[in-house]
Amino acid sequence: MVLWEAKCLGLQLIFPKRLEKYNINLKGVENIVEALINFKKTNDKTYDSLNEYYDYIETQYRKLLRK
Repeated sequence: MVLWEAKCLGLQLIFPKRLEKYNINLKGVENIVEALINFKKTNDKTYDSLNEYYDYIETQYRKLLRK
């Protein structure tokens, strides 16, 4: 959930690649240390309303209800 909150606020995300399977359309990194060393702070923020995420969750929820 923290990743999605950060994404909503337009923050840059750095997280392990293994967490991609739990977070649709987010890209993790293989090497966290290297990613942090190469991290470049920017003032450009792209705020995300999370509509795509909500749609995905709703679709998954409806599939569960049909079972």
